[in-house]
Amino acid sequence: MQTVSRRGLFALGGTGAAGAVLGACGSETSEREEGDDAALLSTALAAETGLGAAYATGGGDLDRAFGAASKRRSAELERLLGEVGDESSDQQESSSSDPTEQANAAIAAYRDAAGPLSTADLRRTMIEFLAAVAAERAALAELDGADPAPQAFVTGGAEKPNLAGEAGAGEPTPTTTNTGAGG
Repeated sequence: MQTVSRRGLFALGGTGAAGAVLGACGSETSEREEGDDAALLSTALAAETGLGAAYATGGGDLDRAFGAASKRRSAELERLLGEVGDESSDQQESSSSDPTEQANAAIAAYRDAAGPLSTADLRRTMIEFLAAVAAERAALAELDGADPAPQAFVTGGAEKPNLAGEAGAGEPTPTTTNTGAGG
């Protein structure tokens, strides 16, 4: 198994630090009534369950590295669903066993839930889970020899690129550039 480079380590550390900072944002009293907590948490649980299954299918090092964290997140999501009054486990089964695709789906589900959930605690949890999965996604990319910046974290998933203003609609906005050696 390959090792994570210094750049990958910084990406992982930066993602974790961002999650900790974002998780601390918000007031305990800032509740929102428009959120559909049960549906948002169910979607997040389905995505996390798919991610855990992909880690297990990958077996060995992959499951050892990330499987336990995914199981903890799934258990917490199940607990939160019970608290909001939805104990059903009607989860959409994912057809993909690719950990990268599943990580992108989980990131998108957490990103979509982070804003509209009704309490600051639920929003904080989604942001912390999003940051954790983004870090795992960065490590997966690094181990595959790809850019460790998690595309789904930056853009919300491959199907939702950041678009430039009206003039550049339809063209992805570059988020980073490499200009020459070393940088």
